[in-house]
Amino acid sequence: MTQTVRIKTTKDFGLQVVTNRQDTADIESITYNRFSVQWSMYTVKDTNDTVFDVSVDQNVSHQKIIHFIDNYLDNSLWYDPDAIPCIKQHFSSATNLLCITPAVNITILAYCLIAKFNSICKDNVNVADLIILDYVTGIEYEHNNIDMETTLLKLPTIEDFIGEFSIYDQPWWLRNSTSTYDFSAQDEEEQQKIINELKENKKNMNDDFATIEKEVYEQMKSYYPESEETRGQLIEVNFKDKKTKILDE
Repeated sequence: MTQTVRIKTTKDFGLQVVTNRQDTADIESITYNRFSVQWSMYTVKDTNDTVFDVSVDQNVSHQKIIHFIDNYLDNSLWYDPDAIPCIKQHFSSATNLLCITPAVNITILAYCLIAKFNSICKDNVNVADLIILDYVTGIEYEHNNIDMETTLLKLPTIEDFIGEFSIYDQPWWLRNSTSTYDFSAQDEEEQQKIINELKENKKNMNDDFATIEKEVYEQMKSYYPESEETRGQLIEVNFKDKKTKILDE
């Protein structure tokens, strides 16, 4: 027999929308957009699972999403593939992180976040509903009874998204990392060179999540050493900001 526990969370974030003049690397405009995202997630408890283990998975997943929004999505430069030359030419030295989506509109952003949230959650934790509020228009966009297969049909493959020489096998919304961008090489030789450099340097964006998993486990063990019944609640992890532009391995 399985049981499910649902929680609901709301977070604000902002994105700097960068658009280019058609077929050029010139900047057309930079516009700040403010959003609120609310999501409902549920955790499945199988018969053989302990309440503690399920609670850890729930807390880890929740903290990973919060950390992703606060430190990697918020205040990113948001653009589409047509604006890649513009981003490379004008913003390569900017401290803002980058968020590339197939198109710059709120519906596509919602699909990307649905996929990303589910990708970074533990296997027994699922994001079931998601609502995005656009503060500019005051309109809410609500996605209920989320099905990942249906969601992914709304999004392109990595080849269609970035091109033949993508550095990654999957787009960022399917990777269990803090990454929010993708890019491609000019040819196969450059592609392999970049991939090899990433492996050699072992620069990846999984350290944050590994730290979250460790701290959640240790804090829950410390806070609730005896009572199994009280472990279903969420805890807060004071996690140091490690915001950086390093790439996935």
